[in-house]
Amino acid sequence: MLSKSKTWEYENEYRSIFNPNHERDIKSHIELTQNIDLLKGLELKHDCECLSLEEDEITDIYFGVNMPDEHKKEIKRQVKKGPFTPEFWTASISDKDYKMLFHRYK
Repeated sequence: MLSKSKTWEYENEYRSIFNPNHERDIKSHIELTQNIDLLKGLELKHDCECLSLEEDEITDIYFGVNMPDEHKKEIKRQVKKGPFTPEFWTASISDKDYKMLFHRYK
């Protein structure tokens, strides 16, 4: 989750990881290091249960090769209820090469 193979660096993606103990961890780190400036860039907008994202912060959603179609449809239905307008993609395995292919999911 925190690292990525060099093979995939062309994806230029961002990964968001929400830590429900973020506030507590920040306070502990400040107490240990006495360096509040170091942590300013780590502040996340959240309500201690959900990470708050702006409307343009989710641009694409990728479904794995083995994800059942009914799960894809349900995720798409739930996403459409919110403010996000991402592109949906589904994966398949290439018949010719050892790689995954991505196609728009309608």
